[in-house]
Amino acid sequence: MRAPRRLGMLYFAAYYDFGTSFDKAVSLFGNYSWNFYHFIYEIAQKFYLIDAARIPEDIPLLVDAVVKKVPQLNEIFDLLKGNRKAYFLEELESCRVETLYYPSFVHQIPPNFWDMNKIADEDCYFDGNGLRYLRSRFLDYAKGVESPLSTQTANKIFISRKVTQNRSYNEDELIKIACQYGYTVVYPEQYSIREQFALFSQVDSIIAASGAALSNIVCCKPGCKILVLTSSHWNLTVFSNIAGHLNLDMEYLCGKTDNPNNVQSGFVIDAGIFRKVLNK
Repeated sequence: MRAPRRLGMLYFAAYYDFGTSFDKAVSLFGNYSWNFYHFIYEIAQKFYLIDAARIPEDIPLLVDAVVKKVPQLNEIFDLLKGNRKAYFLEELESCRVETLYYPSFVHQIPPNFWDMNKIADEDCYFDGNGLRYLRSRFLDYAKGVESPLSTQTANKIFISRKVTQNRSYNEDELIKIACQYGYTVVYPEQYSIREQFALFSQVDSIIAASGAALSNIVCCKPGCKILVLTSSHWNLTVFSNIAGHLNLDMEYLCGKTDNPNNVQSGFVIDAGIFRKVLNK
């Protein structure tokens, strides 16, 4: 392998030695394949096109190795791939493919923004048929699985996380208020993907800070009320667009933050306003 050659801000590398060779293969690589949200709506969503194009099942799939290492991602991948063989490639690992199938991205989800205040509604697009394909596959997988919560407490949930390295907010204060309105705190990472799908398919109301756990709203029943807590007001439609296609009742409650240009910045939600929203 030659040393990378710098041309402006781009780097190019030429490979002479390849690992495994394939006559045919399907590429399922993509940005942020380790991220739960991006994996579902960019990588896993490509099975909608793979099935629609009837790509033969004997053609193997090429996937980032991280998918195999993260249990939740691996469970979703195993569900969708069926009997297809898969090869997991590590970072910088190379292979040679004579005929490569490269399904395009079904949705338009920008990977990042330089300035959050310049986000426009039209920056994100979701294909309704693609979303319904995922919903159908996920709900079929969840059939016969009981919600991890009892029937008495399963209809209104407040999504939290046991451990998070991202933003912080006055969650404890809001949980105390939400519990007074019949909400139960749940930690999705404690459940299998199948249990998460079952849980989200059965609830009537959800409160959650904007984050990867809301990826499961694709399983929610029409009319489900979803209150998203966020640090600032942006036209970032990565969840509301999905909600619109699936007839979910989504509302945002913006807090106060010292860093409005960082989606992961900490924030504070006004407790009085939070109560008013729950009283509606």
